Amino acid sequence: MAENIIQMYDRSKVGKTFWGSFGLFCAGYALDFFDFYIVGFLLAVLGPLWHLTYMQSAIILLSAGVGSIAGALAFGYLADAFGRKPMVIAGTMVCAIGSAAIAAIPDGAWEYFAVLRFIVGIGLGGAATCMTVLIVESTPTPLRRHLGGMPIVAASVGSLIAALSSAALLASFGWRGVALLGLAPAIVGLLMWLILPESVSWLLSRGKIAAARESVARLLNTPLDSVPHSTPPVSVNNKPNFSEVYKNKSRFWFVMLTWTAFSTAGYGVYPW
Repeated sequence: MAENIIQMYDRSKVGKTFWGSFGLFCAGYALDFFDFYIVGFLLAVLGPLWHLTYMQSAIILLSAGVGSIAGALAFGYLADAFGRKPMVIAGTMVCAIGSAAIAAIPDGAWEYFAVLRFIVGIGLGGAATCMTVLIVESTPTPLRRHLGGMPIVAASVGSLIAALSSAALLASFGWRGVALLGLAPAIVGLLMWLILPESVSWLLSRGKIAAARESVARLLNTPLDSVPHSTPPVSVNNKPNFSEVYKNKSRFWFVMLTWTAFSTAGYGVYPW
């Protein structure tokens, strides 16, 4: 039987485009989570300065967590319909713009702060969800177990960058200057637009064989002629359905409760 595109990709040695893409994924995770966790250090300054109550501070902190839920659901749905790459870039840009815009809010306007943090959460949830899928779909099977967890490590690096930049720059540039650093993920977003290939699996599921072959050729840094035309059997679903998530009710609620507990700690207690 002739080798198909996925089989050829799985047995091949990835090229510099793949490693450049993987580096961008890790950088994107780190800087998106930098935007997410910088709020803890900003509130350390703004809480006393704006005389924020416990409730107001809690709303600001948790709004990004709520936004990330909405972002993950919305961007995940759109990624199935329109592709992984555009949604990764869109989420990264939303996160960057929402974070940097905090520098422009009037003094004491904690409501605007909370709204912008909600937007940051939408971008983070959308970008992280779609990046995770794109990483898995773009990584040959033998490498997935080795590389799959690296972006999560990069997310922890993001919180470290937030701490170091705040310690080094808050005194010199003020909280608005540090907030402007939130625009940094936009640079990664532009590089993603230029470098990242689309998911081969997604392209095949949409019958875009020529584009899938081009993605494989780029990821392997190999001539297009060396990529086979044959494809594996692929289930095509042009209408993603949220009801499919709820088919296994016990698993659905287990994931929901576990993730709610994890998110409350990660998105609320940890930044506090």
